Amino acid sequence: MGGMIYEGKGTDMEYEEVFDSLVKDLEEDVLSLQLTNFSDVNHTHETNGKCSMSVRDLDECTESVQVKNIEYNSQKYIFMRSINDDAQPSLIFISVDGDERGRKRGMLVTSFCGILKLIATFDYQAANSVAAKIFKVLEEYSCEEEEE
Repeated sequence: MGGMIYEGKGTDMEYEEVFDSLVKDLEEDVLSLQLTNFSDVNHTHETNGKCSMSVRDLDECTESVQVKNIEYNSQKYIFMRSINDDAQPSLIFISVDGDERGRKRGMLVTSFCGILKLIATFDYQAANSVAAKIFKVLEEYSCEEEEE
């Protein structure tokens, strides 16, 4: 799938409404949210979206591939586990240090529409319930190109 790319507009605008809707659906559960392809699509909520190259390279990661520790939004994260969902393999990380609230953060990295990365951070203590909510919300979104 080539994604929703419309000539002359680039792709960023195509996902703006989708991202706003994702934020609305998840804002009570996540601390930050980012939807990006690391080039012409980059939507952020409560994050500067600054990530190490290793976040960009997570496409190749599966259970058989050793996932490296990564840095996101000026915090170091260590790999905890992968979630193998048929539709979207995902990775869960935990921050090495506490955030500004003194709590460890969890981070979920998953694909969205096959060409974008969805990166969400949340209180690590709620990792299971937040990950379940994120997947439930993502199921409601269609990645089909719609005619206007």
